[in-house]
Amino acid sequence: MIERLYMACEKDSETGSAQFGPFKTSGEAEKQARKLGWPWVLVYTNTVDDRGLVVDVRKRMYRIDGKNSAQIVYAGPMDIDDIRGRFCPPVPPMSADEEKFFGQYEKQMEEHLAKG
Repeated sequence: MIERLYMACEKDSETGSAQFGPFKTSGEAEKQARKLGWPWVLVYTNTVDDRGLVVDVRKRMYRIDGKNSAQIVYAGPMDIDDIRGRFCPPVPPMSADEEKFFGQYEKQMEEHLAKG
């Protein structure tokens, strides 16, 4: 049996390249690569025997085609807020009760540290 897995990749080599996945389809991997601003997809083709053991692994990489590559934007290293924005939903603002609680907490910590 042949099994394929797809990974979004930052660079055209596995060494030193950030990877994200695996995905079951090339379309999913390409979509994620575009979200991350990465132009590569790594394809693992595994040959699995009747006992479920992988007996051969072949790898290949491809660059997302020119038609879609216009959507890829690489603006250099990303800051942590940019990375969070790609993976985490925005956090809603604190409620008045939460602001009150954390205000009291910070005041208590400042008093504690001042005594220290």
